Amino acid sequence: MANNLIANNISAGYGAIRVLHDVSFSLREGETVVLLGTNGNGKSTLMKCIMGMVKPDSGELYLESDGNRIDLTTKATEKIVDMGISLVPEGRGLFPLFTVKENLIVGAYRKEARKELEKNLQFSYEAFPILGIRKGQLAGTLSGGEQQMLAVARGIMSNPKILLIDEPSLGLAPVIISLVMAKIKELKEKYGLTVLMTEQNFNQAVKIADRGYIIVQGKIEFEAKNIEELSEHDLVKKFYLGG
Repeated sequence: MANNLIANNISAGYGAIRVLHDVSFSLREGETVVLLGTNGNGKSTLMKCIMGMVKPDSGELYLESDGNRIDLTTKATEKIVDMGISLVPEGRGLFPLFTVKENLIVGAYRKEARKELEKNLQFSYEAFPILGIRKGQLAGTLSGGEQQMLAVARGIMSNPKILLIDEPSLGLAPVIISLVMAKIKELKEKYGLTVLMTEQNFNQAVKIADRGYIIVQGKIEFEAKNIEELSEHDLVKKFYLGG
């Protein structure tokens, strides 16, 4: 059965500060959807709402799974992970004093993932060969690109159905960004993942996305049915294409 993620009119923030204003989006099984927006527009807050780390003030946020509709706003983060939703956070969130292998094993926390731990370890090493070479090395000593690969692989270790990736290109050199994006696409196709990705790097994001949204000051300003529509929008031309 399909696993779809739906938000209707989500508003959220921190204390008296409102960050998201009536945000609606959908993520259908098998899609890669990009949420475009510059810093401070609410992309990471939306990811945290999905993961139960920030509770919305209003609106609906639910998972359609196996014919059931599950309200995510009432679930703790660990329960959401148990449902098969995994987050690769902005800034990677690695344990710098753990080895590469130990970081990957931490990613297999949920019960269903533990059964597949060895298989997923091998899958991670095949997808990112450098991680296999450096599996005994402390994560904090890896390069930025290697750390991002480790963060993505750790997300895969939880055996997710839906993978959320927050700003995968942040702080990386262009050649490394291309490599990471290509690997995300490869993992999505090989693993059968559904992917929601936040990005500022439009030119890289459109290489792997099926469609997307533009978020400005916590509001969805445009929903594109395909990448062509996204590329032609005035906001994209203004902020990302120099138009």
